Amino acid sequence: MSPKEGFYSIMEEAASELTIKGSKFIAHVGHAASREMAEDYIAKISEHYKDATHNCYAYQIGVGDQSIFRYYDGGEPSGTAGRPILQAIQSKNLANVVVVVTRYFGGTKLGTGGLIRAYNSTALSVLDKAVIIEEYPKTSLSLYFSYPQTNAIHQILEKFHAHLIESRFDKIVHYLVELKALDEKEFRNELMNITGGKVNIELCE
Repeated sequence: MSPKEGFYSIMEEAASELTIKGSKFIAHVGHAASREMAEDYIAKISEHYKDATHNCYAYQIGVGDQSIFRYYDGGEPSGTAGRPILQAIQSKNLANVVVVVTRYFGGTKLGTGGLIRAYNSTALSVLDKAVIIEEYPKTSLSLYFSYPQTNAIHQILEKFHAHLIESRFDKIVHYLVELKALDEKEFRNELMNITGGKVNIELCE
């Protein structure tokens, strides 16, 4: 599956818990379509478990050249927590996903290798519980057209399951719509055909 066609993510939040040599590891996974959403989720979980020994996390947003990721060890030795969590996400080929793993120290040190395995295993355990869905990159377009074209425009919106985000009615009609990026070329062609070219289409960055 190419990034343009779609990618895999999770439907909703899930949680999982493992006990390893006395330490309790609690993992939460959430859906995040932006860095801001991921950071908000991390803050929420970290606040809930503010008495924990460590709150570590990783997230992967987007796919291809536009993807971003981040990981954080939360006070554990460098490379033993955040990166193993990110590797769990990437091993499942997931995007728009944030995982927070909370640890309550149980008195027994796990060592570098033990920590890496513990955080990776806990992250994998919560990802295995999550419902996986297919998502698609979206594109937003501004449409400008005269009032007599409104019904024809709506036929194409319905055909492509395009979401009408905003509408404005002045001397002409302005629609802001969102649809699958994969459908953009065909969507433009059908709009031009059904209106006889009497629609102005602009890509919104």
